[in-house]
This record gives sequence, C-alpha cells and structure tokens, in this order.
Amino acid sequence: VIQNAEEYNDGSITDPNQVGITVPDSTSIRFTLERPAAYLPSVLAMPLARAMPAWVITAHPVDWTEPGNIVTNGPYKLTAWSHGTAMTLDKNISYYDAADVQIDRVLMSMVDDTSAWGMYLAGQLYSVIVPQDQWSAAQSDPLLQREIHYAPYPCTYYYGFNTAKPPFDDLLVRKAFIAAVDRQGVVDNATRYAQQPALTFTPPGVFGHVDGAAEGVGIPYDPTQAQQWLAAAGYPNGQGLPPITLVYNTAPRDERIAEYVRQNWADNLSVTVALSDVHPSDYLDFLYRNPPQVWRLGWFADHDDAYNFLYDDIIPRRVSYGGWSNAAYDSLLNLAAQTADPDTRASLYKQVEEILVETDAIMLPIYYYANGAATKPYLERTHNHGGFGG
Repeated sequence: VIQNAEEYNDGSITDPNQVGITVPDSTSIRFTLERPAAYLPSVLAMPLARAMPAWVITAHPVDWTEPGNIVTNGPYKLTAWSHGTAMTLDKNISYYDAADVQIDRVLMSMVDDTSAWGMYLAGQLYSVIVPQDQWSAAQSDPLLQREIHYAPYPCTYYYGFNTAKPPFDDLLVRKAFIAAVDRQGVVDNATRYAQQPALTFTPPGVFGHVDGAAEGVGIPYDPTQAQQWLAAAGYPNGQGLPPITLVYNTAPRDERIAEYVRQNWADNLSVTVALSDVHPSDYLDFLYRNPPQVWRLGWFADHDDAYNFLYDDIIPRRVSYGGWSNAAYDSLLNLAAQTADPDTRASLYKQVEEILVETDAIMLPIYYYANGAATKPYLERTHNHGGFGG
C-alpha cells in the first residue's frame, strides 16, 4: 500500500527515492500511500516494523542479538542466553517506565510443552502452555482449574460454500447447513482443547472483532430453524438434495472435525454428505482449480485489523466461493479503509461481517484458535492474542 513499494520490490523501479518513505527528522518516518489505508498502523505495530539499531548490526553483523551486543528499548534486557536451553531477562533501568516494572528478573526455559507442564506442576515454572492431552484433566482438577486461562491467537477455522454449485447456490440452504452445526460440540468432541466457538470471521484481539453472540451477528446453532430453512428451500428432510461433498486437507484434526460436522448434518437435516481429503501440498491449488461445494480453511492474521480478514482473505478467494460478490460488502470495506475514526470503522466492519456470515452466509465460522495457558496464582499477568504464552 506504500507508494511505489510494490514496483520497487519487483524491480520495475530501481530508485529507492521514488518509494513513498521519507525521514523528516531523527525520530520520525513519513509514509505516502497508493490509496487510503486506515489499517496501516496495525501493520506498523508488527514486530517486523520495529526499529533496529543499525550501528550495532554493523559492528556485530553475525552476533548482534547476543547478550552484551544487543540493544533493546523494552522493560527488560537480555543478560544471558544458553541457546536452545534458557534465557535470562533483567529489568532495564533505562526503560522509560522502569519504576512500574515490578519483576526484576525473568527466567525462560526452552523445553517442550510436556516437560514444561511437569516443571509447572513441580513449581519450577510459573506460566506455561497446557499440553493438549492434559487440557481436560487440568479443567477437572479443582486447584488447577483456577490457574488455567484461554490464550487466544488471531486465527479462525471455517468452512466456505461454493455459491455457484448446487445446492449452495441457494441462500436458504447455506443458512440451514450453518444453523445445523454445533460449534461448541466441535470444540468439546473433535478438537478437545481451548478453542472458542465462532459466529463471526474476525477473531478476538483483532481490531474490528464482532462478538456474534453478544451483538446478534451470525447464525447460531438452531436445528429447528435449520430444518425450516431447508424445507423452505424445497428440500424437506433433505429430500431432493444433490450429492454433497465436503473437502478438507489431510490431517487427523481436520478429519475429526469433518466427521463431527457431517454427523450434525445427518442428525439435524437428514442429509448424507461425503467427505474427501486432499494432501496439504496440493490443497490450496485444488481450491482454486476446482472449488468443491464445501471446503475447509483457516486464516491467521497478518496484522491486527479486521481488514486483513474481511479483505485479504475473502476478496482474493472469491473463486473458491463460486465467484461470490456483493457490492455493499465491497463499498463498506472501501469506506472502512478511508475512515480514521476507530469507532466508525469498527461499525463498518460489523456491517461487513454481517453480510459475510449472515446476510449472504457464504461461510461457516467454526472456532477461534486458542492455547490453554496456566499461571500460578501468585503471578498476575495478561495473555495477549499472540496466543503462544505471549
């Protein structure tokens, strides 16, 4: 989105001075854009956009990240690093808010989740990721259940519908198939971990997320409504439906989810759905070459703004949705990109979400990704939406 950045990247422009980036003074940088992009600050907030100390990299081109060389400007500084084993972070007295940094030293152990969990139970670690195979037991333990938390990260698991292939060229059929799926049941029975059921596409923690249950956006689990929609579409109890195939990429988790959803459709709509898996290396190409009736994907945030989900995933993938388009959807997204006021932009994103998951119902959001995290009761901390114990 930066002026001439794409052209400079592909070599059609070789003069870096033509790129829309200037440095007016020693503490400022100015970007000139190809088009309005109110989401750009979320891109610049990513780790890849952090300022790097050029003088240190020049002096230590190979080992500038080692203790004694590395320059940091956060609340902690790296004082020891045993590669592959452990790191020690000490309070940075040069930090602008050092007076409010309450913990003087952080010891980080580089071990697998199973080993970390054992160390946590032994009191050797104070905050860890709960291994998936220990999640149910931890939730059932009267002491541990008070120490475990959901640590969401910005990714949504969903099924898409090909609106050009029967029977999903009918809106009522799409709505029926969405309402017939118990998302909480998927999490409880198929993934069996910390994920959270989803009614909307943009996940929690990303600007523009809409809490579908709280705000009435999306199509909730309602087998009776699902049956009524399917009957209104001309397929009472599934009678007269053409053969239907759900395609997913080969993986045990995705197979379990597909089998659970298929059973939902059988139980709630009396519909028989065939399952087909495609090897992950061929899967995305398959979706573009021959989009099936129903297919599985997930989207992980490139940057923390709903535009990344509602535009960057949906618009280039329209062929997978059977060429679906909606002029209001495009217009609202374009307006959001030009709207600096965050409240107004969030309102626009909500309208876009509603078109996607309810008005046109071209996708079935299933769950938001998350990790299960555990923290000792004597440590107060937050869990950011990076999800990996961040």
